Amino acid sequence: MSDPQSRNAGGPPLAVDALLADGALGRALLEQSPFSTVVYAPDGRPVYSNPAFERYWNTSLADVPPSYSVLEDVQLADQGMMPQVRRAFAGETVSLPAVRYDMNLVTGVSDRIQVLDEGLTLYEGDPKAAFKDKAVVDAYLGES
Repeated sequence: MSDPQSRNAGGPPLAVDALLADGALGRALLEQSPFSTVVYAPDGRPVYSNPAFERYWNTSLADVPPSYSVLEDVQLADQGMMPQVRRAFAGETVSLPAVRYDMNLVTGVSDRIQVLDEGLTLYEGDPKAAFKDKAVVDAYLGES
């Protein structure tokens, strides 16, 4: 089993640290869960991801810009999801629909992207080149 602290971005102790330190049950709940899980700090920064998240999304927290905060995600706000996100941070259980990110905005702030379709990587590399990739065009932009 990998060391969960290797995916903790640091900072003050978190509830996930207490859970993981609480022995085999806490560790098993997060580390062995088949469900993709991310734990966020109170300021919205992602600070922990379990192996299921890393397998499903083929990424890790090391790939997330240090300044990213889900509480300041412009595209979530534009899609009207911020009230649900804020309620979740207040402790309420909420459901969020799938998010479709605006690729034009993403290409302006990223030098590398990964495009997924049902958890499988369709494309990885230069954001602008993604618009010309046949698999990405067929899955998200219409016929190539």
